[in-house]
Amino acid sequence: MNMPMPSPVLPEQLMRLIARNGGASFGEEKSGAIRGVPPRPMEEVASLVLKGDFVDIRPLEWALLLRSGNVWEHSEASALATQVCIAANSNASLEHKLSIRFADAMAGNKRAMAGVLRNAVHHYQFRGRFQKRWKLLQNLDKGKVRMVADELANRNKETVQEGFDAVGAPAWQPLVLKVAVELPDAMFRHAAFRKRDIAQANREHMGRWLIRSMEALSVEDMIKVADRLAGAFRREGTQVVRKWCAELIEWLAATIGPGAHGNAWAALKDESRNVFAELFGKLRYQDFSRMVDMIAGHIASLPSTEENQRQTKQLQSRKLFWMHYSNHFLQIRLLAPKSTHDQLKQDFGNMVELLTQDGSPESEVCILETERFIIVEFMRGRGSETRFFLPTKANRKCLMEGRLGCKRIRSMQSAKVHDHAFLWQGELIQWLHNHGMQPNPDVTHFKGVKRGHNRYDRKSGRLMEPPSADDLRQRKEGVEFWRKTIARL
Repeated sequence: MNMPMPSPVLPEQLMRLIARNGGASFGEEKSGAIRGVPPRPMEEVASLVLKGDFVDIRPLEWALLLRSGNVWEHSEASALATQVCIAANSNASLEHKLSIRFADAMAGNKRAMAGVLRNAVHHYQFRGRFQKRWKLLQNLDKGKVRMVADELANRNKETVQEGFDAVGAPAWQPLVLKVAVELPDAMFRHAAFRKRDIAQANREHMGRWLIRSMEALSVEDMIKVADRLAGAFRREGTQVVRKWCAELIEWLAATIGPGAHGNAWAALKDESRNVFAELFGKLRYQDFSRMVDMIAGHIASLPSTEENQRQTKQLQSRKLFWMHYSNHFLQIRLLAPKSTHDQLKQDFGNMVELLTQDGSPESEVCILETERFIIVEFMRGRGSETRFFLPTKANRKCLMEGRLGCKRIRSMQSAKVHDHAFLWQGELIQWLHNHGMQPNPDVTHFKGVKRGHNRYDRKSGRLMEPPSADDLRQRKEGVEFWRKTIARL
């Protein structure tokens, strides 16, 4: 084997060179040389390897051989690569170096391993204690990422990182991510989701496993997995997903939803946000519905008066109306007066805050964030109304984070103020349609609207049966009274 002799390098210079070029990052021992004795030329080391004479090759010499450029360009490089694999199968130190370099090459480092050596490692059948590690690495190199993800899903215990660690495989970030983005599809391929007679507890367990797996990732990588998960949710159907994955959806809403810390929501793909918004919206509407029921329960505990009965009807009409737009809800904030704050806070935590008292009539103020508008509902009392604000950064900071009272909110510039007078729903339905906010896809009738006048025409965005002349007169009088009432607040 005629190879060019390397230029002589002193041991001290060699050690500095290895350290400077990342030798230690590949698991190469800086103490591999016998003190004062330089490593042999790579020509000599390669000849020994080709003969199968591995015994006297020192760790540093193996390390230098793996990274030598000239050796791997020689005509016998293919045979040399196979011999390195054979040696590694019974040499833990060499096998470790080889696995690190192989993983580094798969992660995109073109200088980590010569192509001929990578090809040999790709095909070699490692045995014994290294077999599981190499099965994982070789499956990834062969593009069998789905198989790796399915194995993790079938065990549904380890995160990707833990799966790599369990077999001693280098958990480089690009490799972990390559598997992690396959986990959502692997989860839905699992028997827990494919067989109808499987207990719901098994699906919930799978959801918690995916949560753990995503929590182990960086925010950037988590977003990539979330985008893939949105695609899986879309294929399975949001109704099914809502039933099977409630805990997972709650975690996603808290972690990457619009109210979560950081800019994860904005970093998601548009189509992913659409899928998640529908799922989060149903959850937020459920919160809104429960809030209304609790406030109504508080009013029911008070002496029965005409005003209290009227307020209960106001609350129920708001609950029924926004049910038809529940897919749009991204986040809810409730500002409550002292009379209802403590009880609501106990049940809804950070979604509830104390409303600043400024002399306005007592009412809860519910703030509903959507993509199109930030909607402020003054829930009951003489000041009952709905205000729509554009979702600018300033409006969002003020309405979703600031300390607020009713007068402060009413002083802000809004896109629309709408009454709660008689037949208030019809005009608001039309206005929302004209401004790009449609009811949920399954809406054909509006509950809470007068029977016989509640059929919805999706094309025109109107209720199909117009009000009678008498109803219109009554509405006109109600709106005029509402305007005078609001002007006095």
